[in-house]
Amino acid sequence: MLAKLALRNVRRSARDYAVYFVTLVFGVAMFYAFNSIESQSVLLDIRSHASGRMLDLTVSLLGIFSVVVALVLAFLVAYANRFIIKRRKREFGTYLLLGMGSSTVATILLVEMLAVGVVSLVVGLLAGMMMSQGLAFATAALMGTTMTKYHFVVSTSAIVKTLVCFFVLFAATLVMNIRFVSRRKLGDLLTERSDHGTGIRVPMAARVIGLVVALGLLAFAYLLLGINRFSQVDALFIMSTFTMIVGTVLLFLSSSTIVLALVQRASRFYYRGLHAFTARQVSSKVGTAFASLSVICIMLFFALSTISVGFGLRSVFVGDIDKMTQYDATLVCRFCNPVYPVLQDTLEDTYENRRALMLEETPEKLAAAEAADFDMAGDLAARNPAWNDLVASSAQLDYYAEPQMKWASVLAKAGVDASSMESAEGFGMSDVTVVGLSQFNGVCELTDKPTYKLADDQYLVNTTIGLSDKVAHLMREQAAPITIAGIELKAAPDEVAVEMRTGVVSDVGLELIVPDAVIDAMKAQGALPTTSYLDCMYTCDRGQGEEMLKRVLEEAYSDETASEEDGYMVPGSLWPYHTIYTAEYMTAQAGGMKLLITYLALYIGFVMLVSTAAILAIQQLSETVDSVGRYQRLSSLGCDRDMILGSLRAQSVLYFVVPLAVALVHAAYVVYVMNVGVFTVFGINPMTGIVVTVALVLVVYGCYLEVTYRAARGVVCEACGF
Repeated sequence: MLAKLALRNVRRSARDYAVYFVTLVFGVAMFYAFNSIESQSVLLDIRSHASGRMLDLTVSLLGIFSVVVALVLAFLVAYANRFIIKRRKREFGTYLLLGMGSSTVATILLVEMLAVGVVSLVVGLLAGMMMSQGLAFATAALMGTTMTKYHFVVSTSAIVKTLVCFFVLFAATLVMNIRFVSRRKLGDLLTERSDHGTGIRVPMAARVIGLVVALGLLAFAYLLLGINRFSQVDALFIMSTFTMIVGTVLLFLSSSTIVLALVQRASRFYYRGLHAFTARQVSSKVGTAFASLSVICIMLFFALSTISVGFGLRSVFVGDIDKMTQYDATLVCRFCNPVYPVLQDTLEDTYENRRALMLEETPEKLAAAEAADFDMAGDLAARNPAWNDLVASSAQLDYYAEPQMKWASVLAKAGVDASSMESAEGFGMSDVTVVGLSQFNGVCELTDKPTYKLADDQYLVNTTIGLSDKVAHLMREQAAPITIAGIELKAAPDEVAVEMRTGVVSDVGLELIVPDAVIDAMKAQGALPTTSYLDCMYTCDRGQGEEMLKRVLEEAYSDETASEEDGYMVPGSLWPYHTIYTAEYMTAQAGGMKLLITYLALYIGFVMLVSTAAILAIQQLSETVDSVGRYQRLSSLGCDRDMILGSLRAQSVLYFVVPLAVALVHAAYVVYVMNVGVFTVFGINPMTGIVVTVALVLVVYGCYLEVTYRAARGVVCEACGF
């Protein structure tokens, strides 16, 4: 009997449960889809250790963030449930008046919740399973792999996690409902009315001043952000964020009455139909709920920014991986960099002192390098002849630095302020590194690029980072002079943008290519390479080459002093290398980074969108319930059904659009600043993130707006007898 009554109540109160149902469906689908990625990995043709590691990292982080998602959804479900209880409190009072006990009413609520919960879980899981199939293909695309044997995969572990999460959520909601029914007196349930907020009473003059101040604060926040350009989280960034938040709150507090006054001046519009009623209703809602609308607007802003900027940032962190993996592998050996701070603090920076400190810090590396005449490929081939079977061609780059010559002095001679370099702090005090022309041309020949020529008194400026383009252009234009090993040089006019090594993102900021005679003069004075790179091209494809490289190095360095790093043996002396970057590994790592950033941006953004839309929906429905008397009076005065529902529709749309519009303005400026300061520099088009953001807003907001209007329409129609 109780079950029959509960199911009938669910059918009768379907409109009241609509927001609750939609929130659960979105939550279940999203929760299942992102927690099923680990199970979907069986479809992926993952061959490298790096791909597996990045996928595991993504799964772990999504799992951790799922706890936050569960807490957010718990709040949303409790918030939606509160509206349902508030809407039906008279019904519960009637049950108690007819002789039912609190436990019986609680049982009815339990059955109702189970009915709605089971249906929403089934629908959400089905939607999540379909979504997870799309995520499987997206995962393959982002990681640069394939699905050779696709089949429909159902993740048992994700289903269990989802069921456990929502079982706890339902149990907590049931406890809240029982407490509500059992602690309320019968008279309260039958007669209590919701508090109808009146908002803060502020004189019009104060509101106008508040609006001017709000717009000024927002303009100031935009100015600070434009100066900061997301270069670092400093005082400017913190002040910009704080000012934006305060300005947004003031905007909602002061604007509602002012906009109403402006609308009233347009008498032809204001007195047509129910425009006056609609305008006053919206103004009252915004003025009463300005605090919650401000929070919703800020959450929306973060959601929109996270998604739209996240897609661009993945390209910043990952870069153009095809461009960065032109060489099959790059072996790295650094010599002097670790001792530079010691030189600056305690000793005069000279070739002799750098060599002395190198001997003190890592004497084995320097001894092994000098014994091999700093020839990385020759040493590797001597240790294991199989090296020549693996490597078809290679080119070594030895970087040298002139003591006491820093970028600040070089750029000053070219008329460039070092502070204009928006890169690492202290760039002006960093060493100017140079490489010989013949070695540079050797790298160019590896990938069939044109080679370069230099006069005896010229040098080339090589850069592949947009941040350095302007500086490099000025150096060429001014023929910036430098002196290395007593030889005067000036910048050649040729534009050079050659990636020098394998990596994930380009790190060729400003590097100088000088005649070989300059390098010989530096070596004659005792210069040591600061860093040496060995770019290699395999005799086979990259997959086979990866495995062969591991075997060759394992055989070459099988002694006890060698260690293993990321699957590669590293010699104990750290000569001829201590780090290896392979195209296969970098491609896998780049795919993993794309996957991680994309999914976190989508997950965070989607949760915030659902949260804000659900809160707006429940607030709108609560306001409609509180205002049924007004709609009844409109009906008594002769307003027909279409006029009243037209007003209700306009109110619903405006209540959703107002915070969204402000958030869109904030997010649009953030994207603009990121585009000018970051995306354009790296040649990134932010349109992908913008399109995805717009699509998600249309889907999530469209669903909630439609559900909200239909539920509110049912309340009004029932109250007015339509």
